[in-house]
Amino acid sequence: MGTLILSLIGLMIALTYQAPITPPDAPLRTTLLFLGIFIAMSIVLAVFLRQAALRAFENIRDSHQGGPPILGSGDPARTLYNMLTYRNFVRMRRLYWAAVLVGFYILIHNFHLPYIIERPPFLGLGDGTHSKIIQALPFFTVFIIALALFCRVDNAFTAGRWKLRHYLVYHIRWMLVVAFPLTCLGFTFDAVRRYVFDFEAWAFRYPAVHVVANFAVFIVLFILFPLVPRILFRNRSLTRRPMRERLENLAARMEVKYRDLRVWVTGGGGATAFVAGPIRWTRYIFFADTLLDGLSGPEIEAVAAHEYAHARRNHLIVYMGLIFAFTACISPLETYDLYSALGISSGLATEINVTAQLAAMLVFLLTFSYLAKRFELEADILGAQAVGDFPLFIIMLERLAILNGVPTTAWSPMHFSIATRMERLTMFHMFPGEIEKYLSRIRKARTVIVLFIVLGIITLISGGYRDLTRSPAEIAIRDYSYAIHKQDYVRAFRHLERWAPYVNQEDAAEEADKLSGKLLRAGWLEEGLLALKRAGEFDTEKKALYQEKLEQLKRLIAPRN
Repeated sequence: MGTLILSLIGLMIALTYQAPITPPDAPLRTTLLFLGIFIAMSIVLAVFLRQAALRAFENIRDSHQGGPPILGSGDPARTLYNMLTYRNFVRMRRLYWAAVLVGFYILIHNFHLPYIIERPPFLGLGDGTHSKIIQALPFFTVFIIALALFCRVDNAFTAGRWKLRHYLVYHIRWMLVVAFPLTCLGFTFDAVRRYVFDFEAWAFRYPAVHVVANFAVFIVLFILFPLVPRILFRNRSLTRRPMRERLENLAARMEVKYRDLRVWVTGGGGATAFVAGPIRWTRYIFFADTLLDGLSGPEIEAVAAHEYAHARRNHLIVYMGLIFAFTACISPLETYDLYSALGISSGLATEINVTAQLAAMLVFLLTFSYLAKRFELEADILGAQAVGDFPLFIIMLERLAILNGVPTTAWSPMHFSIATRMERLTMFHMFPGEIEKYLSRIRKARTVIVLFIVLGIITLISGGYRDLTRSPAEIAIRDYSYAIHKQDYVRAFRHLERWAPYVNQEDAAEEADKLSGKLLRAGWLEEGLLALKRAGEFDTEKKALYQEKLEQLKRLIAPRN
């Protein structure tokens, strides 16, 4: 899960930046310098963290004689010390990945790496998915090197027998779970934009309709997503007859349907299981081979009951509804709306837009984390009820922690710690009346999400009606704002001439004057001079001033030509 989240964040950073048309100051030298610093510092920090963890491991081994220092073995004091030491390493590794992501963000957004990749006279690959993949390479290079360094640490503390090749393949497959569908989607959008129509300009003009179209694509991807691990992971159908029959009978009792039960061949990876797919026709239940080999039959049945509970309560569909509601409700936060409605500069509008969307994203992540933790506990409760044995379920959770070599107190943004889950289940076992109270709170949370979805639908309907009934003046300013946003100043000048008749002519002249400077700096000399001439035609009172400026520019440009 950690690999998947990190890969998603890294790809989002690479995908969200639009390279400027006008070159930044000294882009090549400064960008390559920071690129080298970013990669070198990332590797140095990873080596330092690795060596510190291995020294701590050696201290544990030297202080206690005999027996492998793994979780759940040896004397209790030694096991506890090892657990706490490994937990500290996991915490420091999270801080390390956060620092790497910050450095990569600075490289992309402040040192203009995309400019070198996308614009001539450098690589000049253009703004497409192939360019975004190259932009993401520094992050994934650091990611793979750091994984190679951390392999020995994970093996030491958890008594793992990972070979480096298998360890890297295991994590790279999780990276591909994110990268593969996003890359395919990106190349599809590139083809549509090139051969059919410019959907980005259309989306800027009709944002509410664009949200609906985007979400329709998202639903299709979400339904088909289970095919990605089915293709990328080494897996096979579960054929152990006694075990498969027990799991099928359990699914029938819980009224859960699926396409198949699959064994995920990890090569010594984490002991885990997960449900993939919101609907029965594409739903697979995956069980890691290490889990099937390390747990008893009743414990495997308890794990399956937990995953079946996720499917039974449609948690994936609830998550999908939450994402829809979030994207729909923030759809009015668009730069061009602020630009036109409030009469502020496009730069200030962009800052307001970015700040508001970051705040909304933070609220969404906190909400998602809150909901995911409680859904996990709900699945624990329903799973324990299905197998009819709360103590067995509690023992299974502890056994999973030992198999995965993680402390029961380990923190996760999407799960309560195993210790907390065990404590809650113990309480529910002792006081069954508390179960209904807890499930009632979950139902209330679902009701709030439904209301949130209804609000999102209302927002989209009202926004779509507003988009489709825009006046020609509003459409013109949207097109102009989009061209400025994309730094396509030639197109912006064409849209400015369409927009100018609907606004105050002094404002149109001032905007044409600013656009003239941008065109000239970008090398569009003829268009820049024409924009300045138009400024004089828009504002007749300052026509002489604009004419004088135009003549000065012509004299400056003439020797160059």
